[in-house]
This record gives sequence, structure tokens and C-alpha cells, in this order.
Amino acid sequence: MESCCPSSSRSIREPKPGWRRPGSIRSASASGGSKSAPLGYLDFLALEAKAAFVLTDSGGIQEETSALGVRCFTLRDTTERPVTVELGTNVILGMDPDRIRTIPQLLEDVTRPPGEIPLWDGRTGGRAAGILNEFLSRPAVAPDSPPRKRAVGELSDLT
Repeated sequence: MESCCPSSSRSIREPKPGWRRPGSIRSASASGGSKSAPLGYLDFLALEAKAAFVLTDSGGIQEETSALGVRCFTLRDTTERPVTVELGTNVILGMDPDRIRTIPQLLEDVTRPPGEIPLWDGRTGGRAAGILNEFLSRPAVAPDSPPRKRAVGELSDLT
């Protein structure tokens, strides 16, 4: 990492693949690296929040760093979270580990700041509850009544 990372007082924290299972976290900086014991989810999330950037192959971590406003670099050819790339919070590096060496330049070339991701505002539960409440507050249909036609995308009866 020493040859690819600029001098910085801020460490680069990178989860070992499979970090959610027993493993360790690598922390690297221009002066070297170290390992820590496995971390729980909240401790790892706090580590992500303090990172200058995160290098990952995990879709979940791509989401977390985007929500936290931390730059993410993904060592994969594709992502199941394309909105993170479209809005500039995530860069797909591909499968070539040598692309890791491009991260310092990519960090300097901030052409567009990470944007707020639509509907990632922490209010999804409230929106879902509102939709369910509206659905459940509709009058019940008598069992011998003909089924009413529903609009495309409307919730169907759960019975």
C-alpha cells in the first residue's frame, strides 16, 4: 500500500473479504498497516464513517459508504447498486488489483461531489407504513362481491 497511497494522517481502512464473518480488519496508511480483531456491525460502520475512502467488493458496503458520504472504490466489474455510480459516490475499478494504484488520483479528481441518493433519506419505514395503513384502512369487500379491478402497481389482497 505504501507505493499507492499518498502521505496522510488519516488511515485507510479496508475490510478483509468476508468481514461480516470472523476475520480481521486491515488498516493501512502511507507508513504501513496493521490488523485488528473482528468488529461488530456498529463498530465497523463507525470505522467506515471515519475513513478517507473504502475499497470493497461488497454491495452492502457500497450502500453504507454512499449513505455516509464516504468515497467508495469497488474492485468488481459490475455493481448491483448502479445508483451509487451514477451519483458519484462509488467508482467501479474492475477486477485488476493494479487499478488500486489509481485511487489517489481519483480522490484528487473530484469532478462531482457525492450526491444525495433519492429515497435514501432514512424515511423508508414511514413511507411503507403509510402505504400499508392506507391499504388496511380500505373497506372490506364482502366475500360474495365480484373482485374489484386494481390499478397496475396497486397492492393486491393479502388473503
